[in-house]
Amino acid sequence: MEKANKVLKPIVIVLGVLIIAMIALTVVVKVVGGKNKGTVSVESSGETEQGETEDGEDTQSKWSFDDVSITSGSNGTSGETETETETEEKKSAMDDPAAYILENSQTTALTDADLKDLTAEELYYAKYEIYARNGYVFEDAALNTYFTGKSWYTANADFTPDLLTDVEKTNFAYIETYATDNNLTYTP
Repeated sequence: MEKANKVLKPIVIVLGVLIIAMIALTVVVKVVGGKNKGTVSVESSGETEQGETEDGEDTQSKWSFDDVSITSGSNGTSGETETETETEEKKSAMDDPAAYILENSQTTALTDADLKDLTAEELYYAKYEIYARNGYVFEDAALNTYFTGKSWYTANADFTPDLLTDVEKTNFAYIETYATDNNLTYTP
């Protein structure tokens, strides 16, 4: 009997380690790369966050991070972190009457890095921001309301697409392609 225990003990230990590893892997997949899409934000140490996954499953997690949000979604940002301040700056660009969503879209060719943190709504308005900088008069009510609320916007009844620079034309098409390729469509 003692000989059987010596043989079984290492097997039981190995099986226990494998089970623990499988549980840990399942947790990592569920939190970082699983089906749930959304954002978990933590504002202070030791706060408990409750949420709901896309399939309706309730979640509750205890985090010890300060001022960090962990984002998981379909736009390729899974596992990336950003501070609460960065999130507020991104949101404030749409809310701030003097701000641009993409500050340099008029002069610099955009890359995926410039667009990766933008929501579908932000991409939509950033695309039309290029036209708005040149005074395009929007017939769409949502676009008209948004851009007339910007202090830098001045309607130009004489607007023609010829007013756009090559960089602006390229950036407009790039944002449109990026949004389509990443399933980030928005309809106001």
